[in-house]
Amino acid sequence: MKKNSKRKTNVKSSILVLLLIAILLIASTYAWFTSNRTVTISSIDVNVAASTGIQISVDGINWKAVISNEDIKGASATYDDAVNVIPASMAPVSTIGEVSGDRMGMYFGTVVANEDTGNYELYTSATAEDDATSGKYIVFDIFLKLDEAKTIHLTEGSDVTHKATAGTANDKGLKNAARVAFCVLGNAGLTSTVEQIQAITGGTTSYIWEPNYDVHTQAGANAASSIYGHNVALTGANQLSYYGVKAPIPKASPVLLNDHSTDYFQQITNPIKTAAGHKLLLAADEANAGTIGTTELMALSEGITKIRIYMWIEGQDVDCENTASGSDITFDLGFTIDPIVVEP
Repeated sequence: MKKNSKRKTNVKSSILVLLLIAILLIASTYAWFTSNRTVTISSIDVNVAASTGIQISVDGINWKAVISNEDIKGASATYDDAVNVIPASMAPVSTIGEVSGDRMGMYFGTVVANEDTGNYELYTSATAEDDATSGKYIVFDIFLKLDEAKTIHLTEGSDVTHKATAGTANDKGLKNAARVAFCVLGNAGLTSTVEQIQAITGGTTSYIWEPNYDVHTQAGANAASSIYGHNVALTGANQLSYYGVKAPIPKASPVLLNDHSTDYFQQITNPIKTAAGHKLLLAADEANAGTIGTTELMALSEGITKIRIYMWIEGQDVDCENTASGSDITFDLGFTIDPIVVEP
């Protein structure tokens, strides 16, 4: 009888632990959201514009001043190898910006609670970027045409913002965890054929942009403190370094959520450049009126340059936490050959 009583006590204890973990999963604020809670977005807007002196295209055939969601989604009609996906929803992923075979390594993470310790653990898997049905992030190709070599800058209106629509949630700070990467795949001459233009390949350079690094919600600030040990301001915050995922973490052997000592991660250091040479762009410095804003993106050669653009929610960002899920965002990009001068 004592053995049965002890066994029942153990079972009750196990159930209690599981219930406590379930409560923590529901109530806690931490990176990557909970394991079954994705950031559903009913409307993802993407707008990309080019100023005078630059022409932009989604297929290397039809050149415009502005491209939209419809242009991106319809590119496959004239561009057979288009990798153009704007999914119906997004989920947190992570990357260090490494490009191989024209693809940037992106890793989808799942957070689980260890039933024995109660600690949060993370495992990840590589994603398939061209699956429009289960896509977790935005990816599409653009072609920029220049008559002479120029340095490209982001325009002042480039941003990731909350999209307020009827029936949707208020701004939850999801935009604060957003990233945009520009992967330069190569260049072709102005007289190149359409086949040559669309077949541009082989580039490995990427530039990562974090537009809202200086703003945090209170929940994001709490996550920064409790998980990563950062004390951050809600506005005017300094740009934080973070640990991007660079390899799949096996489900059978997940790592502690805040343990970045393994080879699965690489630190993305701020500001300006990472150890891997990826550029982290900063907003224009309004304190230095009349000076050139730090909006420089890349130097492009004369001709037609193919760029693969990624837009995602960075799971390793302090603002990628439970309360941020479930709101709509808009990505606005503008390219110019003229640097921004910050007015007094």
